[in-house]
Amino acid sequence: MKGAAYLIYRKHYKRYKRRDGGFTLLEVLIALFILGIALVPLISAQVNSQGFYGAADKTAYETTAAKNIMTETLLLGNFAPVKKTGALKSNKNYKYDLSISESSFTGTYVIKVYVYERRDRNSGIKLETLASQ
Repeated sequence: MKGAAYLIYRKHYKRYKRRDGGFTLLEVLIALFILGIALVPLISAQVNSQGFYGAADKTAYETTAAKNIMTETLLLGNFAPVKKTGALKSNKNYKYDLSISESSFTGTYVIKVYVYERRDRNSGIKLETLASQ
C-alpha cells in the first residue's frame, strides 16, 4: 500500500520530469563556454612550453658545438694567433667564430669560440679559455 506522501511525490515528479532525457541548447552552450574558458590557459601554457623547449634545445646544441670546437683546438695544440669563421660540419645552419690571441701572460693564449645560428648572429654561445703550449 502506498502512502499519501508517495503519491504527492509521484505527482510532482511526473510534472518536472523531462520526457527526452537530453540537455537543452542553453545547457550545452553554457557547458561549452565554461570549457572554452578552462582550455585557454592550458593552450597558452602548451604554446609557451614549446617555445621554451625550442630555446633550450638551441642553447644545448650551440653549447655542445662550442665545447667540441674548443676541445679540438686544445687537442691540436697549435695556438698560433688566428681569427677563423666557418660553418659547422654537423649543421650548416650554424656558424662559429674561432679566435686565438696572445694574452698578457708570456706563453699563454686566449682561445674564444662563439657558436651562433646563421640567421641570428647576436644570440649564441661564447666560450673562452686560457691555454699554454
